Amino acid sequence: MAAIYSGIHLKLKSHQTPWEDKLKLARFAWISAQCLLPNKEQVLLDWCAHALTGHYNQKVAFSQDVLEGLWCYLDDLLHSRKLHSLLKQGKTVSLRLNMAQLLLDRLQECARVGPKSPVCVSTILSVCQGLLSSPALSSVFTTKYELMVDLLAKLCSLACRELQQPLLTEAPLAESITCGDEEMTLCLQSQPTSGLDSSQIEPITESPPDESELDAGDKCPAKPKDNLRAADLFEVLLQALSCYLSVQRQQANPNRVFTLVTNQLVQPLLLLRHLLTSGEFSTPHTHLRLRPQLSRDIRVKIDSVLHIALFPSEHLTSYKEELLPSKEDSGKRGPGGAKGPLKPVSAILSKLIAEGYCDPAMHYNVKSNALSLMFKFFLESYGKGRGESEEAHKMLCFYFLTRLVPALDVPLDGHSVKAEQPVSGSPPATVCPPESWSLALLAVESLLSHTLSADIYNVTADKIRHGEVQFNFYRALGQMLFNQAQPSIPAWYRCLKALLNLNHLILEPDLDQLSSSAWVHSECMEARVQRARQLLVCSLLQTYTKLRQLPRLFSELLSVICQPALDELRPPLLSQGVAASLRTCLLDTPSSQGLEVCSLVLESIRKHILPVLVDQKMEIDGGRDEEEEDKEIKVDQERKDASLKLVSLSQLLHVFLFSLKTLDNTSPLPTVRQSQGLMAEMRQVIQELLHLLSTDKKAVKTNTNSAPKTPRKGEYNLFSETKMWAQKTQEAALLLRYTCVEVDTLFYIHCSKYIPLDAPPTAAASETGDPAPTLTCIESLLSGEISPARLQPSRSPLSCLLFKLLALQQMKKVMLDTSLLSPATAALLTRVAEFIVAKSDSAVSPVGEQVWDRQIGSVNAGSYPAAHWYLVTSNLPLLAPYLSGEDVGRIADVIVSSLLSRQTHRGNDGLTVSLISSQLLQSPVLVELPALFSATVRSLTQRIIDVLKAAQVLKVSMDQTLTQMLTRTTASLGPAIQSVLKPQTVSQSVFQPASFLGQAFLVEVVTVMLSCELSSQSAEGEKEHNASELTLSHTSLYQGFCQQILREITSAHRPMDFLLTSLRFLSAFYKALEKTSGEREDEEKGGKELDELYMQILQTVHRLLTASWLSSNDVCELEPAVQELLCHLLEKSSTGQFNLLLLLITGGLDIGKLRAGSYREVLSAVVIIKLLCCCHLPEQCSKALWLIAPQIISAMVFLVRSSSQDVSLTLPFTVPTVMSITSLLRQGEGHITNPHHVVLILGALQSVPLDHLIPSVYQSAFLSVHEGLFAIVQCHPQVMLNAAPSFLNVFHRLLASIMQEGRQRGDADTGPDSVVYLQCSRLVERMYSHIAATAESFTTLSAFMVAQYVTELQKVTLRPDVKLHLTEGIYRILDLCVEQDIKFLTAGLQMGVREVFNELYSSYTHYHKAQRQGEEKYTV
Repeated sequence: MAAIYSGIHLKLKSHQTPWEDKLKLARFAWISAQCLLPNKEQVLLDWCAHALTGHYNQKVAFSQDVLEGLWCYLDDLLHSRKLHSLLKQGKTVSLRLNMAQLLLDRLQECARVGPKSPVCVSTILSVCQGLLSSPALSSVFTTKYELMVDLLAKLCSLACRELQQPLLTEAPLAESITCGDEEMTLCLQSQPTSGLDSSQIEPITESPPDESELDAGDKCPAKPKDNLRAADLFEVLLQALSCYLSVQRQQANPNRVFTLVTNQLVQPLLLLRHLLTSGEFSTPHTHLRLRPQLSRDIRVKIDSVLHIALFPSEHLTSYKEELLPSKEDSGKRGPGGAKGPLKPVSAILSKLIAEGYCDPAMHYNVKSNALSLMFKFFLESYGKGRGESEEAHKMLCFYFLTRLVPALDVPLDGHSVKAEQPVSGSPPATVCPPESWSLALLAVESLLSHTLSADIYNVTADKIRHGEVQFNFYRALGQMLFNQAQPSIPAWYRCLKALLNLNHLILEPDLDQLSSSAWVHSECMEARVQRARQLLVCSLLQTYTKLRQLPRLFSELLSVICQPALDELRPPLLSQGVAASLRTCLLDTPSSQGLEVCSLVLESIRKHILPVLVDQKMEIDGGRDEEEEDKEIKVDQERKDASLKLVSLSQLLHVFLFSLKTLDNTSPLPTVRQSQGLMAEMRQVIQELLHLLSTDKKAVKTNTNSAPKTPRKGEYNLFSETKMWAQKTQEAALLLRYTCVEVDTLFYIHCSKYIPLDAPPTAAASETGDPAPTLTCIESLLSGEISPARLQPSRSPLSCLLFKLLALQQMKKVMLDTSLLSPATAALLTRVAEFIVAKSDSAVSPVGEQVWDRQIGSVNAGSYPAAHWYLVTSNLPLLAPYLSGEDVGRIADVIVSSLLSRQTHRGNDGLTVSLISSQLLQSPVLVELPALFSATVRSLTQRIIDVLKAAQVLKVSMDQTLTQMLTRTTASLGPAIQSVLKPQTVSQSVFQPASFLGQAFLVEVVTVMLSCELSSQSAEGEKEHNASELTLSHTSLYQGFCQQILREITSAHRPMDFLLTSLRFLSAFYKALEKTSGEREDEEKGGKELDELYMQILQTVHRLLTASWLSSNDVCELEPAVQELLCHLLEKSSTGQFNLLLLLITGGLDIGKLRAGSYREVLSAVVIIKLLCCCHLPEQCSKALWLIAPQIISAMVFLVRSSSQDVSLTLPFTVPTVMSITSLLRQGEGHITNPHHVVLILGALQSVPLDHLIPSVYQSAFLSVHEGLFAIVQCHPQVMLNAAPSFLNVFHRLLASIMQEGRQRGDADTGPDSVVYLQCSRLVERMYSHIAATAESFTTLSAFMVAQYVTELQKVTLRPDVKLHLTEGIYRILDLCVEQDIKFLTAGLQMGVREVFNELYSSYTHYHKAQRQGEEKYTV
């Protein structure tokens, strides 16, 4: 044998041996231990590399099949376990250095010709992967830095080609998958043996029992043998990036790295990064099966390559020389000049601006993203300095920014910065095309965001030491945004917001244009645009609130609103979000400034709106010539425009006055006088508007007497336009009047120094018989005197609502003045109440209900029912005494009807009729109104009676038919089921229609059959009045089926639907057996059979819940069916049967099983306990359960403490066990009397893990602990007297945990996981409320709870939404604190914590306490 194999080396070198045989010999030599070659591994590698090199140098000629075979042979060698094992042992094995260039040429060839490449792409990539997987082998590339750069560039190009041709990549890649197998077949089977002995080729062609090492056992795990996918290209790319990074970091010359990366890698790397990023948020690359994590890893490596190569610390001097003006850089350069590249910025920008390296349609996108990325890297490298150099570093970053923005082709004018000079060699700058504005603004937004986060703009330093160079640049950028306004792009608003956050003075000269383009006249109603616009406006309000310059802002805003324009296309001036932000800002605004803005609004109405409405008034008669008609059209259009502006201004004034701090006895006298003057001016404006409407009624009298002429198509409808402006003017006048009356009354109630507009009547006036102004006003409202005949309130939903609000306000004023109360007044109030309830307005629309956003300006025909219903329900205690029985019954019918037709509403802040009714039903208000409560119960009872009557009629008519159908169905199903259930062999069961999914259907059929038979038997027994004998026709079928289910349900993995239907069948069968055994003569035999089935079912359920193939979600899904089964088992359970169940449970609560890793067996007992607590038990069984409950609680407490030490058991075991304990606590109210057991449970809750959990697990653990605490507070309050400290220790863990998890984390604050922490913060707020409700147990500990809260709060910066709920919760505890507690906290807390407490207590006093005292003041 040795003689045979020793000649292989000579045959490999021989020119006479065919290449096909050489390839077979080489394979055999590698795998055979009997082939003795000195340094065999190196010899065979050299032979293969020499053959390939000779072929491509045209020195050796062989077929294409041999060429592919050689590449595959090299690939197999490089991935061989044997080779890698030798390398690990330290043996030197290497490839020729020219193999690197050979591989680079092949990659270039693959990228150029694609599927027509002579060698499969996957084979070349696999060879590269084999080389890069070992440091010794990768030395063919790593010994020369230029080779690594070239390799990375070619791999990037190949990857970009795959990503950019989703429709063309399938062909080459599919060919790559199959060509390797084809060439192996050709090489090993199709070629002649050329006289070789069959024993030599047998191991290769047939793979003997000791299988070919090269084909199987010799493979390195890193090599994917079968079906190389497109994603393998990116795996190789990631490997090459990692290898390249290690080589790049070892380079001693940063100039060389910069030059090579700039010239060869910047463009392909940035293009690849863009393609990977864009593919992450869409599905164009699904055919590549590219894993998201792999894509992210590649992008991270690309960022590292660019960051380290382009912005090293050694190049800081070069960047300074190029970017900083000479006067600013004098004295800052080190001796010897710069060592870096001459102009790095120009070099980078020239590559980014250059075209040709990607699709022209994609070029701007790649460039804009790259510019933002370069700025981010620049800030990370050079943005931080120490001492005096920090400012210089930030200025350097700014000058780099000024070179990036012009590269986006956005036109910047009016400023001079050295860095704006065009890049040498680059094409002349062009204006950004319209289709690229979205990309340009996104890039500008990103650049400005980086500027903000890096804090490179120091306003003071820029003004004093740098001649406002930054301010001028940002100012030019802002002017560009206004000159090239893009209000339909969300990024445009975000850019303005960023400039506003940098310095409000940047945009202040253009404040009028900002108000116009971004607020008043922004017509795009797309949701994303509206969101961005709202954030900008809110930021604008907050900025000018902090500057105490709200009058300045609203002065510009009012001038924009009053400009001549047709307002029909304008969006609402105050959306829900903007109105909420304005209300918050006004809380921090001095009252004098708020009143000043209100005066500006009234001045705008009198100066710009009223003249248009009054001066343009003309009489409309029947005869008009064409010139007069055109003039009238123009006049009415101007009046319509003015009326729409009047509505906007009145809504703005309404929000301002309803959000300002009210006057009180501590208000300074100048503020009181200012308020007095404002209200007087407002009343004057209202009177002028009402006078205008009343006089205009006479002016159009001639037209109102005759029907208006219907306009022809294209003809202007003058009457419609006249009606429009008058209707809008009336709405505005009513809103102003309602606002004036409401605010005037509020000022009068709270401030004794304020004199109301309608002072109470004097004694002299009363003697003369003059009625009170309030009663007179009510009469005018009810009679409609203030509404022109052609402007009925019912025609305008907003006017209708405002009339009702005015009537309600006057009703309140009458009830406050006891001197006005009389029988006549009571009758008048009854009329007012009927007017407010309004029979025609209480009907619920059958089409569906529309959401009302609580904004009075958004009331229309769709949202009016919700707005009106809210008005009625929120004032029911006031209206109820004056409502007739008919009105009360109608309100009750609306409550019931809306609840029965309730629709799901996804919004959080909107109101619907059904939602309001639901809240009313849950509130204590309804119970306190006996008449309405009784009417609601009567209405609901009548609905139930109607349903029952209809059902009874149906039952009588269908009873006999249904009984016959049941009998026939059962008789026909029996034989069919029996034929299906015949015993089957294993091979037959595969084709059985009842297997797997069909089994669930089969079990459901049998269950229905059993139920049908029971129903028919019961119906016949009742009909014959003889139910003594109850027998089933197919008893043997049901019994056999039951035993089969008991055997199969836990034997192997089963579908969920089969498990659920099986549990339902067992429940139905046990119930049927219970009925039939109770009627048998042989009761002893029947009872024994029932006991056996009882125990079998319990054991089966226990085994099922311990099944390893059931997940936690599967167990939760099974719980309702298991509980139903337990309820049937225990409904008539004997004491002996129940004791068997208790033994099963106590035996399962074995901590030894948990420690041994068999937690599922313990979990089964835990789940059964939870379900058992909720079952209705016979009296003796219930006593037995609660007698043993302390033992069960103690066992589960030890289980929780033990499982809490293993975090991996938190979700599958610890949380279900805690929930089971909580169920015991809830059901054990009145049964668990020993406080010691509850204290034990608190100890278990204290040990539940809450740290370092993923959000889903954290939410489950947090909820379980919270529910346990809540059960203790709710069901065992007597324990809290002694266990309050232990209770608070557990609750403090929840508080500290949610504060840690709910801290601000940047982008993560708005991700999907943020909802988890928001819900947990709501639970903490809820628990604070329950603690405050049981104040007697926590009175002495309230100060301690506040101290704990502020101590934790001082450590973190919470997300606003989380902080809102936690703050509302701690306010409830502050309500419990007395003055002594506050003094104790102020004196005892440490300095930093004390500041946090002072801020908290200040906000509590300012917002919560004042609101609570106000509510108490109005509580009757």
